Amino acid sequence: MVELIISLMLWITTVTGYPMPEKLPLIKYASPSEIYYRQYRCSAPTKHTKERCEDMFNKNIYESILVHELVHHMQYESETQFDCLGQYEEDAYEIQNKFLLSRGEKGVIESLRLNELYLMMIFQCSNPNEYGWGDYPLGSKE
Repeated sequence: MVELIISLMLWITTVTGYPMPEKLPLIKYASPSEIYYRQYRCSAPTKHTKERCEDMFNKNIYESILVHELVHHMQYESETQFDCLGQYEEDAYEIQNKFLLSRGEKGVIESLRLNELYLMMIFQCSNPNEYGWGDYPLGSKE
């Protein structure tokens, strides 16, 4: 697993220019069905939902999810500053999209079965205080 993480981080560095972090992130293994459940809220894996939860994606798509999360790790470790949380997500999804396309897959919307409106919403730059979230120190190491 360490080799995969390093190779994906090197790929991200090549695509983005983010420096290679000194430390690797802690990775918690999750089965394909756990990942799918967390992302899409499908039923817990059963005989009836096994195909829907576990067989939806291939290796490239699961690796693209890891790429997305590694981008966030690299953003944090390099102290990358964006104007809002939505820009961190937009950056990660754009890099994930490039990864999928480089592996011969469809783009992130089709491959992950995302709704374009969902992406528009999470890419928004809004004031978190409007929603009572307070200050959110993403990108800040303080």
